[in-house]
Amino acid sequence: MPQEIQDMIKGKYPSFLIAEELEKTGIEEKLPELIQLLNNKDPEVREKTTYVLGNIDWRRYPERIENILSEIIKLLKDKNRHVRAAAIHAIGIISLKFPEFRKELLPLIIEMLDDRAWIVRQEAIAVISYFDQDEELVMNAIPKLVELLNDDKVSITAAVALLKLASRSSEIPEEILTEFEEWVKLSANQPEYLRVAEKAINELYVVLRSIIRD
Repeated sequence: MPQEIQDMIKGKYPSFLIAEELEKTGIEEKLPELIQLLNNKDPEVREKTTYVLGNIDWRRYPERIENILSEIIKLLKDKNRHVRAAAIHAIGIISLKFPEFRKELLPLIIEMLDDRAWIVRQEAIAVISYFDQDEELVMNAIPKLVELLNDDKVSITAAVALLKLASRSSEIPEEILTEFEEWVKLSANQPEYLRVAEKAINELYVVLRSIIRD
């Protein structure tokens, strides 16, 4: 593996291997260049660098984490959808390792559920589902996830995430169940779609109904 960071990023090496190599050889002196690559004009470089930063175990460098997070958060506004998705992924991984930042970071991820690109919305859903034991997150995310059941691009992902989150929630508003019921009725006219989604939809419906009735 080449030692120049930009060569590694532009090469075919997976981001997790690059992260491992950087940790072995020392991240401190290479960090400025990594930050600089987040602003590279090539979106593929920005995307891969973001994944690399997400894969580094920053618990070994806790004094650097706030700076790294601030740089990654900026990429949630990147004009390239793949870079935005990579930023969401990195924030999710870092949030798992640094619970103290979740209250700040997870609302940003919930906001990304409104992104214009479906791959960004899908990544945001996936990250939200990591935190199914966070009651506050559950209640803040569920209404938006229910809306996404109407989104053909991410409805299956949203249904699976809802099933996971709903199973942890002690309280779900009645209007959420009503909206979900309506979505199921509308979907009944699309049998080819329901063959794929039926199991997740039915399980989610049962969970939501039982939680509200309890």
